[in-house]
Amino acid sequence: MIVIKKLFWLLILLVPFSIKAVNCDYQDLSRYQQLASNINFSYDYIEANNSVTFNITVSNMPDELYIIDTSTGNVFSKATTGLSETILYGYQAGTNYRFDIIPYDEYCYGTTLTKYVNLPAYNSYYLDSVCNGAESFSLCQKWTNVNLSHEEFVKQVNEYKNSNKQIENNSEDIQNDFLNKIIVGFLDNYVIILVSIIVVCTIGIIILSKKDKFNLT
Repeated sequence: MIVIKKLFWLLILLVPFSIKAVNCDYQDLSRYQQLASNINFSYDYIEANNSVTFNITVSNMPDELYIIDTSTGNVFSKATTGLSETILYGYQAGTNYRFDIIPYDEYCYGTTLTKYVNLPAYNSYYLDSVCNGAESFSLCQKWTNVNLSHEEFVKQVNEYKNSNKQIENNSEDIQNDFLNKIIVGFLDNYVIILVSIIVVCTIGIIILSKKDKFNLT
């Protein structure tokens, strides 16, 4: 009987809390969603020793919400720091980080609004000397994911440079061949071309001469 009474009072205590947790007013929820959407996540990076780490800046935080970094479990908010901006340090390149945004409102406590920060991959090979002359190649870009050994990386970059050189040589060969054809064509028909030039010039001189005589009369 005592056990039943204890269960009864336990249920009485729990039921009101449960109702509050699930009865988040629609207008309040909409307002919290708007506040969360206004929170801005940006990042910068520090590059040293052929690697980078990122700092994430969270700004425009309102008093009514707090934020959890799910990768570390750290909790921060304007209400606890007094600042609308927080800088988080030491994040890794090429990683997707999730931040849960939760209202302080007890009625909407179970509501989680989520934002993600996708940090770009960093290519530690991009300053390698083999990339000289191949800066536009994807494997030589700073922000690209390169999962290759250094030996394989060098091999692929050299293959790219050699293929480009071959294309340039082929292009030069085509241009030279075109010019050669023009020269050969001119030499083969230079008599006809010379006669044509003489005829055109002669006709021009005659026309100009007649025009001058007409003007004198």
